[in-house]
Amino acid sequence: MGTENFRYYEFDDYKIDARRRILFKDGERVPLSSRIFDLLLVLVQNEGRILEHDELLDKVWEGMFVEQSNLKKSVSALRQILGERPDESLYIKTIPRRGYSFVADVRAISDLQNEPVFVKETREEIIVEEEIISDDANEKIIEVQPAATKLLPAEKQTGKNSPNKKKLAVFAVCAVLIFGLVGFGVWRFARGKVSAEDFKLENLKIQKLTTTGNVLQASISPDGKTVVYATYDSTGKQALWSKRIGQKNALQLIQPGEVFYNAVVISPDNNSVYYGATIGKTEDVLFRISISGGAPRKIAENISSTATFSPDGKRLAFVRDTPDKMRRLLIVNAEDGSDEKEIYSVSDNHKLIEPRWSPDGKKFAFVASDVTDKGRVWGISEIPTEGGEIKQILPPQIGKVYTPNWLGDGSGLLYCAEPEGTRQTQIWRVAYGSGEIARLTNDVSSYDDVNPSGDANAIVTVQSEKTGDLWSMNWTMLQNTTRLTESQNFIGVFTVLPDNRILGEYTENGQNGLEFVSADGSNAMPFFEQINGERTPGITNDGKSILFVSRRSGTQEIWKSDLDGRNLQKLTDEKTFVLYPKQTPDGREIYFSRYDGARWRIVKMPFGGGDISQIAPEFSLYFSFSPDGKTFAHAYLDEQKKRWFTAIRNISDNSIVKQFEIEPISFLEWTPDGKNLIYNASESFRDGGSLWLQPLDGSPPKQVLEAKEDRVYHASWSPDKQKLYLSRGKTVSNIVLITKNNQ
Repeated sequence: MGTENFRYYEFDDYKIDARRRILFKDGERVPLSSRIFDLLLVLVQNEGRILEHDELLDKVWEGMFVEQSNLKKSVSALRQILGERPDESLYIKTIPRRGYSFVADVRAISDLQNEPVFVKETREEIIVEEEIISDDANEKIIEVQPAATKLLPAEKQTGKNSPNKKKLAVFAVCAVLIFGLVGFGVWRFARGKVSAEDFKLENLKIQKLTTTGNVLQASISPDGKTVVYATYDSTGKQALWSKRIGQKNALQLIQPGEVFYNAVVISPDNNSVYYGATIGKTEDVLFRISISGGAPRKIAENISSTATFSPDGKRLAFVRDTPDKMRRLLIVNAEDGSDEKEIYSVSDNHKLIEPRWSPDGKKFAFVASDVTDKGRVWGISEIPTEGGEIKQILPPQIGKVYTPNWLGDGSGLLYCAEPEGTRQTQIWRVAYGSGEIARLTNDVSSYDDVNPSGDANAIVTVQSEKTGDLWSMNWTMLQNTTRLTESQNFIGVFTVLPDNRILGEYTENGQNGLEFVSADGSNAMPFFEQINGERTPGITNDGKSILFVSRRSGTQEIWKSDLDGRNLQKLTDEKTFVLYPKQTPDGREIYFSRYDGARWRIVKMPFGGGDISQIAPEFSLYFSFSPDGKTFAHAYLDEQKKRWFTAIRNISDNSIVKQFEIEPISFLEWTPDGKNLIYNASESFRDGGSLWLQPLDGSPPKQVLEAKEDRVYHASWSPDKQKLYLSRGKTVSNIVLITKNNQ
């Protein structure tokens, strides 16, 4: 378009002020980081032209060495800010393997056409100064705008103002300001929700409290002075820490050990830390420890949520899953876990997730999920502390909702949720009573939890980012691996086709889809033009069809299509969660993993669809068929022994042939000779792990690939069985502190 010298650009409901570096929508400012603004401006100034990846990198990151993945993530963030869905190209169109093009109609406006102030010698003006905070360095910019204008009689249109006119202008300005401030104060007083309303997207600043990238859980004390968090080390062992905000050093409360911390919270008096710990990977126990260290004390067993306190700190509540497949909300004595009282119970554990006691002590808020005609929906509900009628706080929505937490004044809740069409969780606020929703973060990271301080002046959350790429390994030369892709978007399951192409899960704008790449990682091509949460692809025995999971019908179901994506056929209508569809060796059935409302089970159905039957009763997720087609292996939890095993069963009658005490983290396969199981394992609960072999002769497992900094997510054999392809990467997670700009 060649309009680089214009000041203003308009498209749709948006307007860019290039000189002040501000984006407006319908007259309201849209917060943008400096880099995202640069990217938007370059795209808009080159409307309709394809900007190659390298050209964009040169223009936006001039003089810096930046990987192409940074550009992709920045474009994803910009699309989210503009409200563009992943399957749309309202503004930005992706040109596969080349770059991007801005496709919306843009109108460029010169500075003189849109000048807000200087109307020379023809108007009497009352000038007001508006303070704007720059995104880059808290730099204050004074913008002069006309508050009111009136035409002067022709005989008084001179280039000078008399003293009386100046006094009149000053008086008018003061009157306007005083009136505005009084009105603003009355409005704020009437609302009575100052701290809650101040948490808005445009009024926040984010700073990292850690940079190690190994944080799992974090919580802030009610007084906003201390953060308690869990970390893992290079061996997978986890530790618990306490750190005063503003101080450099942290206090180690519990040394690294074979434990998984999954629910950390600080008591209302700021003196104790209550944490859930998974021991032996199966038993969930609630402990208490002094915030300054000491010996932990067991409070309760078999917990399935974070502990939440009554306002006086004397009682606490949590969720427990019982053997009768019920989920129960319980209140106990916070000192020792005694005086247990049940408040509420449900048979579907999706209807009672992470309850939180309200600041007034009268109710619990919790996440509730259900299946509707539109698919699975998520919301926030409430129940009185004495039990009673369930009411809605946040109406059901498509994006998954996680971990709500009350603001200290009870005016609303903060929560993490997936915006519709993406799996990158962001932070939101819902006002209690009105249900008004505000988004507090809008970037390419994910936020795993959100914990406000008691005065609502600070939020602590864990910010994480998961990356991955495809690799290959020559099976005859172990440890000799080759990286095939550089996109950092392959973080899941893939399958290798008979022609050696790879069809794998990838992420685009936070949403899952499927993409083809050649055996060397080149020639990437999406399986479908519009992605709909496609996952876990698998090739049928004849090599002519793909089985996969998709949300295109509103719920997660199993689909089948040709290799080119045509002749789509939906095989299930379960309206629950399903994963890993695989055709049996005889071609008659499909095995897959299905969530029954309480546990994942392996089930089967006829290849063309039909009635579903359970294969094994145990909690089980990962499985694989043997090369000879007679047996299958699957990992399962023995709930009586509270240990994980991997069993080999006959396909004909489901009888167990052998079993091993190993736990695959995210995949389980066979070696081509049928003599070993190959899987990923780690001492920690991190995604992935290194690559291990379990010989079927019963000898101890042995490591065949140490991923070091990375973790192996999935593996699959080449058609000739000479290469093992891998998806591997890492998750970087740190604590961030979110405060209001005036704090």
